[in-house]
Amino acid sequence: MELVGVGHGTTAHDWQKWNQWAKDLDIADWHVLDTSDNVEVSAANNLHQIPNTSFEFGAYAAARDYVRGSGPYLLVNDTLFKTHVPTLWRKVLRQALGKPWTAGIIGDATPSPNKQIPEIPHPYYSSWIFLIKDRGHLDRFCTCVEAAIKQPPTPPSPLYKRFLKQWLEPKSKWYGWHGPKDVHSLQRKRQTIAWEHTLSHALAAHEIVSFSLLSAWHLPTQWADKFRRHWASFAKS
Repeated sequence: MELVGVGHGTTAHDWQKWNQWAKDLDIADWHVLDTSDNVEVSAANNLHQIPNTSFEFGAYAAARDYVRGSGPYLLVNDTLFKTHVPTLWRKVLRQALGKPWTAGIIGDATPSPNKQIPEIPHPYYSSWIFLIKDRGHLDRFCTCVEAAIKQPPTPPSPLYKRFLKQWLEPKSKWYGWHGPKDVHSLQRKRQTIAWEHTLSHALAAHEIVSFSLLSAWHLPTQWADKFRRHWASFAKS
């Protein structure tokens, strides 16, 4: 398996985390695509700087230009170390890889918050981790990402507009996004949420399935992720 990490402003400490994560999964071939002009590490063949035109989605779209093997590929961004529980995700991945799987793409499936919202598929796939079987499926994945980025914006449905407001401006510490609330950050997050949902719609036609089909650890790991993510919001207050 080949690991493709996605970061922004990778530090020496971040690099150590990626290195340890690869070792923990017995991955010898790994590299990081970084969307920042400011990185602390220069690791010749292992770190590649990507233009930050589409945030992490630009790196996802470019992944096929940097992989070296024929797959499978683990594509994951650096929120792994910030809002997820790496030790539990290691269990999910080991269990999934230990079973025969015919699906081309495996992702972190999440139930729609409201099945009546047309923009959000049920389930949708949280766009931070994907396990991709081979180069053919990687090509399809990258093509779907490119299409999502290029899709002209359309006025959101009333339900989607309400969802975005509630998610980006949550009243509860146990719900929503608790990142920076400046205009630029909110615009970026609103855009990446839209791309995530658009990508999920597109990947539904390309054999994507949930990690839960291959690992009993997936659901408890999602709950642990949620606890870690929202506990951090309490720490900020």
